[in-house]
Amino acid sequence: MASRKVAPGIYEIIKNKKYRIRWDGPPDPTTGKRQQLSVTFFGTLAQAKRFRREQIVNASRGEQPSSLTLNELTERWRRFFLMKIDEGKRKLKTLESYDEQLNKHILPALGHRVVEKLLPIDVVEFLHAKRKEISRLGKPLSPRTVDYLYDILRSICNFGVKARLIKSNPADLTGLWDPPDPDKKKVNIWTVEQVQDFFTKIAGHRFYVLFLICLLTGLRPGEALGLKWPRVDLQNGFIEVAVGVQRLRKTGIHEDTPKSHRSRLVAIGPSLVYALKQHRTRQLESKLRLGQAYNDQGWVFCREDGKLWDPKLPSRDLAKLVTKHKMPPVTPHDFRHMYTTHRRENGDDLYDIALDLGHWVSGVDRDGRSGPGLRTTDGYNHPSFERKKDAALRLEQRLFTWPQQTNECEIL
Repeated sequence: MASRKVAPGIYEIIKNKKYRIRWDGPPDPTTGKRQQLSVTFFGTLAQAKRFRREQIVNASRGEQPSSLTLNELTERWRRFFLMKIDEGKRKLKTLESYDEQLNKHILPALGHRVVEKLLPIDVVEFLHAKRKEISRLGKPLSPRTVDYLYDILRSICNFGVKARLIKSNPADLTGLWDPPDPDKKKVNIWTVEQVQDFFTKIAGHRFYVLFLICLLTGLRPGEALGLKWPRVDLQNGFIEVAVGVQRLRKTGIHEDTPKSHRSRLVAIGPSLVYALKQHRTRQLESKLRLGQAYNDQGWVFCREDGKLWDPKLPSRDLAKLVTKHKMPPVTPHDFRHMYTTHRRENGDDLYDIALDLGHWVSGVDRDGRSGPGLRTTDGYNHPSFERKKDAALRLEQRLFTWPQQTNECEIL
């Protein structure tokens, strides 16, 4: 195929896609003469120019290309990630998720490749093949999964560049790869009537109060399971969210800080206080009945013997309950979406809701608009606890019947 010179040492084979690049390499160790090196490069012209400049700089330093494979780079990245976990800046659950995709998809295909010889087009071809791959369920991999693989690979190679283990990132696919449109999961938001109907029908279920607390506080399911009684103030009506629990494949149930890496106080209304008191009473009755056989670790939500529930059980139970009662399907995490939606419909500020959810809110004003110069809001704007309690009370009034004489929602 004919080529034409488009820049010093760069010959175009296919416009903005394929080039032949030539440069003077480091001196030959035997003769001392400079070597003429060349490579076929897949990418844009700008990337080809950058690649050639990097090779010329390396040659001037007498550097030879790194022989580090993706398997070896991944191991170095993993050790770095574990250090960040020890510092509390990353989550062990995240690493477990990365490892699953690496071992299943990325490393079997690319792990043996020398990273310095891995070209952007190689990564594109890998991702394109994954788009067509059929999973064990008999379906193609979802666009979200393919994009996740790309993010993981790009992150590992970015680490390699920053750590000076490799010269450039082969997963920099600017102009070569269009991420697939994400298949966003539809979240069913129950109406007030559906909420009332569901909680009336499941009264007495072992996870009734757990589901209720997720709905009325917006806690993540793992945060709700991580609650302990010393962090629940039933007298003043608040809970401290400081721990989350997750099930890891290798180590089982694991306690960790919340996703935001910081604790927060969340107000609870009188109805939820009442439900928690009833729940606590039943728990103490079990403790008295079992005596020394009761394993008291202070969990708010635990089995009859005091041990923590498996974090996967609430999801399984909820799936059965919504099917049994013919409700629109939801997961425990979807109660968090319902909490946000109903609070917004109650007229609450998005900023206040974000703080109660444990979200990072820099760059968002009180009307929910994003923009620069709003970090001051984070440091100096703290919603009063009375305002939090008022929001919790109004949410209960919205979702459940409110008898004036008892000042407690009829939810039990």
